[in-house]
Amino acid sequence: PGVFTQFQWGDAEFFLLDDRYHRAPNNSPASERTYLGEEQLTWLLDALTASQATFKVIANGGQILNPVAIFETYAKVAPVERAYFLDQLSARRIDGLVFLSGDRHHSELIKLDRDRTYPLVEYTSSPLTAGASTYPANPDSPEYENPVRIPGTLVAGERNFGTLTFDGPRNERTMTMRALDAAGDLLWEHTISAADLRTPR
Repeated sequence: PGVFTQFQWGDAEFFLLDDRYHRAPNNSPASERTYLGEEQLTWLLDALTASQATFKVIANGGQILNPVAIFETYAKVAPVERAYFLDQLSARRIDGLVFLSGDRHHSELIKLDRDRTYPLVEYTSSPLTAGASTYPANPDSPEYENPVRIPGTLVAGERNFGTLTFDGPRNERTMTMRALDAAGDLLWEHTISAADLRTPR
């Protein structure tokens, strides 16, 4: 049930999620709503725990880390399930986590700090072909001064796309995220070291 899977490319493993099949109706109680669902969530957490990849990239249609409960963010759709998921990531001490998402009609890089472990980063990239929204750049938007957005990474009002580049020797691996406009010109780039994605021992 649902369409979720994983694949590995070098020392990066990608976990592709289905945020529709197991999703509860919007009018169900917020405390009971599901987004990924128990079966998929158990599979994901176990697969991440078992993975030996340097980078574990979780790709989902909607934003997972954005704490602003708006539109299709995990915080809006299923806040209790989201809290459980994030708690499990910390409890299981999973290294190398990076998130990818889209659907927002703008691009941004989010950094979510956590207690006693490394921060989580989510690259939201969109849109390439759909209409480009200026919503988060509007002072009236609750996301206008989103405290978890990395400054300088908001791309609103123009079509864009993103790339990931993995580089470096075995013990000094890095991942560089880039946002490019429709012509392929660089808008911003951000590099993360694998060493910065490790749980303190």
